[in-house]
Amino acid sequence: MRQFYDVTQKIKDTLIADDNVNTVTMGRADTVDLAKQSIYPLSHITPTGVSHQGRIMVLTFEIACLDVVDETKEDLRDQADTFHGIDNLQDVYNTQLAVANRLISLMQRGDLHRDRYQTGDTSLRPFEDRLPNLTAGWVISLEVTVPNTEICI
Repeated sequence: MRQFYDVTQKIKDTLIADDNVNTVTMGRADTVDLAKQSIYPLSHITPTGVSHQGRIMVLTFEIACLDVVDETKEDLRDQADTFHGIDNLQDVYNTQLAVANRLISLMQRGDLHRDRYQTGDTSLRPFEDRLPNLTAGWVISLEVTVPNTEICI
């Protein structure tokens, strides 16, 4: 029985190979290093459950794809375009959405799918936290379907 090890290692390897990820961590959601001690951009894997369905197992995860938002010292009123604000929040959202999209795409129809690490429809929600530095990104709710190799015959 190695499904959990195999799935988490595949997810980690895929994320760390992305040009927009420097660190991959795993654990409870409240253990994400928001204090900027890790090297950002960061992806954090949180296992949330497993469903046994006969010949397959469905492992569920929340994966946070995060980066630090850089704020300028300028006043928002001095900006020509206030829509973009005084930080790179939109850039962080865009870049980390691309990280999440690549992982999901590889599981839906790419190399991970062919290796039998598969997912279906997946949802993402934006993430933003100001303690103590502003980090932002996306949290993926991911179900990974793998063969159940422990079926007794």
